[in-house]
Amino acid sequence: MLKRSENSNYHPQPPLKTRSSVCGGILRHPLRFLRWTGLMKYQPISYKHFNHLPLKKPDFFKGPKPRCAGNSAHWTASQAIDEVMGHTVQIEKGIASCYGYIFDKNGRLIDGVTHKHREGQRYPGWLTRGRQIQPHTLFPKLYYYNQNVVVLTASTQKLYFHWLFDVLPRIGMLNGLADEETLIYIEHKHRFQKESLKLLGIRLQRIINTEDVALLSAKKLIVPCHQIMKGREFPAWAIRFLRDAFLPKRSGSAPHSAKRIYISRRSTPTRRPNNEDEIIAKLKTYGIKSIEIEKLHLPEQVRLFSDVQVVVAPHGAGLANLVFSSPGTVVIELFPAANIDLYYRLCTALDCDYYFVKGKTGNPDKLTPANYIVDWQDLKKTIELAGIAPF
Repeated sequence: MLKRSENSNYHPQPPLKTRSSVCGGILRHPLRFLRWTGLMKYQPISYKHFNHLPLKKPDFFKGPKPRCAGNSAHWTASQAIDEVMGHTVQIEKGIASCYGYIFDKNGRLIDGVTHKHREGQRYPGWLTRGRQIQPHTLFPKLYYYNQNVVVLTASTQKLYFHWLFDVLPRIGMLNGLADEETLIYIEHKHRFQKESLKLLGIRLQRIINTEDVALLSAKKLIVPCHQIMKGREFPAWAIRFLRDAFLPKRSGSAPHSAKRIYISRRSTPTRRPNNEDEIIAKLKTYGIKSIEIEKLHLPEQVRLFSDVQVVVAPHGAGLANLVFSSPGTVVIELFPAANIDLYYRLCTALDCDYYFVKGKTGNPDKLTPANYIVDWQDLKKTIELAGIAPF
């Protein structure tokens, strides 16, 4: 068992008992090669071989094409996939990695539990060692915890949208399988991660930080499995969990409040309008205020979106905060030549009034990180189509 400290800043440390040293367990645990190099052959095993509880799976998304004005009316809907995650799995003496790869006690990857499942890709092609391995070594230690551990790690956990919609709702799937003392294996690094976990009432004493532990095993792993999948509806239960968890804890004061906002990507080097300054200046005519979301604390972001009436934004993680908005909120999403329907599906679930504008440069078949130009006339016509009058 882990020693606990009365110090509120205490972080759980790896126990003294380990199954292997840095190099001593390579032959006994080939998953080191499997996860960190992707070189070893293996046979994955289905989660259905383990004790699992099913959850209602999201239906196929059937929304019509969203509205747009001007010359950018082409819309590409995502292709729905058949396999979705919607279950909680319990694995005796299982093994979990800091990026959401889950193995049984024999080192076999468990298909349907590993996060994030790569749609359309076969194992082991994407199980490769990349730059994301830092700060961990090639052959990290495997730490053993003689108690149950909830695993909430995911390969996309550093991205705000995926943290909000793929990681946090999994806490609501535990259904009595864990109590307030059960340890949680999760990334605790970025400000939005720390703030959201604090707002959820998860004490530091419960957290096993992925920054400290790259691989762990436990008496039992409890792994809730969920993620937003292409071509599927946003699950109503996940939206309800986020709204119930954070709306009551929004910031009491709203120094950055505005009824009409533009989410700037000024601080982001990729996928932003090159003519953003021009767009921001012209949007002022409509009372639309530019906001850099990443500069706000999470309770302030929740407050901002709970009050907002109009949102204009380039495609980006800031739009994930729409989950805190009210039905009828007008949303105009900006894209380069290609689009993805992620936030349109979210807006449909929230009953928001969604529009889009696409640029004329870039690859029309694939959304890339490249910057682009927004045609002001197309945007202006779409604003008028949405019924937004100048101030």
